[in-house]
This record gives sequence, structure tokens and C-alpha cells, in this order.
Amino acid sequence: MVSGTSWTPDEDFGLLLEALQIYDKEAGSTDSHKEKNGSRANAITSSNNSTRSSSSAGSGESSIPSAPRLPRLLVVVTGKGPQKAMYEERIRNMTWSRVRVKTAWLASADYPRLLGAADLGVSLHTSSSGLDLPMKVVDMFGAGLPVLAARFACVEELVRGGENGGLFEDAEGLSRHLMRLLLGWGGSGGGTKDQGGVELGQLRRTVLDARSLDSWDENWNRYAGPEVLHGRWKVDKEEEEEEEDMQGERGGGGGNRGV
Repeated sequence: MVSGTSWTPDEDFGLLLEALQIYDKEAGSTDSHKEKNGSRANAITSSNNSTRSSSSAGSGESSIPSAPRLPRLLVVVTGKGPQKAMYEERIRNMTWSRVRVKTAWLASADYPRLLGAADLGVSLHTSSSGLDLPMKVVDMFGAGLPVLAARFACVEELVRGGENGGLFEDAEGLSRHLMRLLLGWGGSGGGTKDQGGVELGQLRRTVLDARSLDSWDENWNRYAGPEVLHGRWKVDKEEEEEEEDMQGERGGGGGNRGV
């Protein structure tokens, strides 16, 4: 998972740490549940093996499937800012068993590579004006990443819950998204991504499909360009007509004065 931050009070990075704390606790719980089921399944398998010789041909063996588990989570946080050292100290003091957080400041060429290697993006950006949209989300979408974003006034113009990501208001909300999307991701037996995380896979496909739509230039020429150019033409035409009227008034005035 990847997140970018300016490490300023405008983005509450502590919210992400709290959500990861909840996730780590629940991930440990799913591991314990899996181990219990695994021990029980092994006991049943051993019992079946001991009685197999007396079983009829073709009889099936009882087994308990492994419960889906929450995967280990590596979170890479990019950016630099005044609160970075403070939060790095908090990270060092965290006692996680299933979560790791690494901070990084990347060259511009490496940033898209990091996004392309991630499975999920998180945006903590909130807007004091309620009018600006976080470009980091646009970057993540460009790399095919679904995004979980902090909710504010206009962010739903960019992030649509259930389509290309999800919205949260607090640490509990973010942790619920993480646990729902990542449960089974990577396969309960450590297999491929297709074995788990069905919803996350669907979100990712939606983001990737959106990238195949018209380019920025095509959208500009189709939608924004005509509006801007038509508006400019209207202004130019009005100014031209106004100038003609003024010239006509000056010409008529001169003639009258001559009389």
C-alpha cells in the first residue's frame, strides 16, 4: 500500500497509524483463527488416514477449509515535511506484528514505479476550501491504483466509493475499508492475488478501464475547448461590435458639428 503526504497538520497522518493499529490487531486474530482451523483439519486428516484402509473405495475425506486471512501489509509513505521526524519516531515505537511502515523520498522517475508496484493507495488530503482535489489521487489512478481517500466536500468528484475506491472519515472507517478489501488478498495459502480480495480486484479493473478512455487532449477538444473558445469568440465579437458602434458615433458627431 502507498500513501503520499506533505507531513503537515493539513494531513492527519496519525489517523493512518491508528487505522493500521486496528488492522494489525485484526490480522493477528485471523492468523490465530487460521492456526486453530489448521490444527483441527490436521487432526481430522490424521484420523481419516488411520481408518482409510477400512473405508470403501471412493469415499471422501472430511476437511475444514482454511479461513481467509488478512495479509501482511507493507505501507510506503512518500514525501517530506516538518512533521516527518515526529511521525517516524511514532512509527519506530509501534509494536506491530503484521504491518510495516517505511518512509521514502523518491526521485521523480521512481515515484510512478512505486505506484505501479502497489496494490492500494491512501490519500489523507483534506481541503480547507473544500474546492481543491488532491493530485496524488490522480497519480494513483494513473498507475491503476484504487484509492481510499479522506472525505471532504468535493472529493467525490474524483473518488467514488464502490467504483474506484472508498471514502473514510476516521481511523475506524479506514481500517474497515482495509480489512474488507484485503481479506483473502494474496490467497489464504499464499497464492496469487486472484484467490482473494475480489472487491479490490474489481476496483482495480474499474480504474484500469478508466485509463483506456479518451486522453486529456481528446476530452479537452470534445468538452472544455469548445466552451472556452466559444466564450472567447463571444467576447471578441461583442468587443468588435462595441468598437464599431463607437466609431459610428464619432463619425456621426463630426458630421453634425460640420453642419
